[in-house]
Amino acid sequence: MLTELQTKKWTHLFNIYDTNKNGVVNKEDYELKVQAVAKLHNLSPGSTGYDEMYAQVMADWNNLQQNVDKNQDGQITLDEWLEHGYTCINSENMYETVKKEADAIFALFDRNGDGVINSEEYTGLMKAWGVSDEGLEIACSKLNLKGDNTLSKDVFKQLLEQFHKSDDPDSPGNYLFGSF
Repeated sequence: MLTELQTKKWTHLFNIYDTNKNGVVNKEDYELKVQAVAKLHNLSPGSTGYDEMYAQVMADWNNLQQNVDKNQDGQITLDEWLEHGYTCINSENMYETVKKEADAIFALFDRNGDGVINSEEYTGLMKAWGVSDEGLEIACSKLNLKGDNTLSKDVFKQLLEQFHKSDDPDSPGNYLFGSF
């Protein structure tokens, strides 16, 4: 079972992924995420960048749906999501997949490709994913993304692992996907 803090974080992430706010995560949510990120990155359907991102996001959806959607109805419920969260953080093999996906997630944030995430890049993607301004203000403070501070890929990966696994309420990674 996830701890109370882990449950809050994983539920928060579920709500971010549930783009259309219908109480489940499904393929439509992933397609809406692609559209939001494409708009943020000025990518048009049919362009190489768009097609690559779409293929990557849909592969992520297909993998998630195959591994998490227990009844294979094309919808991931919060219960299925939380069970997946527990399995993910307690299985080294499963968590290796998350770490590999970290590079792709980092690339979504790092719009200018300079190898770091600045506050504008961070807040831009989080807003596109539906995180509130208030949640972003708290997150930027916790992540030390105020002013000219940036996140390297290594720091991002550490924060991602803290988000998923930490039960320490003071871990800055708890706020990687906004305040919860």
